[in-house]
Amino acid sequence: MKKLITLICFVLFSMLNLYAQESDLSKLDGVVDQYYPDFQAPGIILQISKYGMGTGYAKGRGIANLETGEQIDSLTNFRMASVSKQFTALAVFLLEANGQLKLTDKIRKYLPTLPEETASVEVQHLLNHSSGLVDYENYIPENQKEQLSDRSVLELISRIDSVYFPAGRQFRYSNTGYCLLALLVEQVSGKAYADFMRDEVFRELDMKHSQIMVPGAQVRNRAFGYHLENGKFTFADQSITSATKGDGGVYTSAYDYARGSTSLIYALQLAEGLVTEYPNLFMEVKPGIRYGFGFFLGKDQHGEQVMFHSGESTGFHNVVLNFPNQKLTISAFSNRDDLQIAPFFQDVLQTLEVDIQGIGTTDLFTWLSNVYAHRIH
Repeated sequence: MKKLITLICFVLFSMLNLYAQESDLSKLDGVVDQYYPDFQAPGIILQISKYGMGTGYAKGRGIANLETGEQIDSLTNFRMASVSKQFTALAVFLLEANGQLKLTDKIRKYLPTLPEETASVEVQHLLNHSSGLVDYENYIPENQKEQLSDRSVLELISRIDSVYFPAGRQFRYSNTGYCLLALLVEQVSGKAYADFMRDEVFRELDMKHSQIMVPGAQVRNRAFGYHLENGKFTFADQSITSATKGDGGVYTSAYDYARGSTSLIYALQLAEGLVTEYPNLFMEVKPGIRYGFGFFLGKDQHGEQVMFHSGESTGFHNVVLNFPNQKLTISAFSNRDDLQIAPFFQDVLQTLEVDIQGIGTTDLFTWLSNVYAHRIH
């Protein structure tokens, strides 16, 4: 496994240009100023990075922690919410590459308490959101006070003797599936999920300050989440579902994410090479858009591949776009959960002249919201 990670980490990329020229990048300052003018409010970090060549552009604006006044910058660690899914997928990929599991394995092989109705669900169905498993959020007891864990999710859905559709038939975004993948990683590796991610993923990717949030853990340079209501920001860092790990538990910074992007992209490209063995590995979401290994996959207006995802949870809203052929990552991490990031990021893409076929620039967040259908995490 370590040899595979080493191979991923030392893939060499050639010199390349950003989508926009340097003069265009300076226009992004104005976009940040327009949408996030308040230096004393929760805010955002926008970063554009070239693989293997460091940061091409970075601008942080606002406060990471209103109690201490700590400013947001590229080293600030944000809760990634659903952007976490690509790291969970990478963990599963490493176990497959090491011969410890097959993506066609039935999930009940590892989690036998799941009901008989899930007997046809395979590991790959969890990865591409085609499992048909019920959304655990719909079954949280009304009197639930303690935060749910991934194990809690398993216990909830193990009581449900139905699925939405037979596995592999269609795409339906599912946090449930990725919670179960975290438990799968634990079952197969023999390590706690947070420990596996620390030892086999973050440490090997040189993402030194990234981690899975666990109860009682201290997060260095942590951004706390806030909610805007009636013109005031209130502390809103955790919800009842904020303790699940596989679907949304990563804390990382723009700097660390850029460092890991090279390996994430290379891993997905290796995964695409598995389609001969696993022809159903990637699921069509709509014409021109597929999902697999924690990414939506599409094309830009030049016909080049785009890999993207967003993540929203109490107090946070994030989005990442990766362009493998251009060796380029664009990320925006925010510690406020209003929808300010939606028009902001659309203006960023327009400034960079980036368009995603079948979605467009102005419709990206609207489209993602419809896909998530209130199952954002």
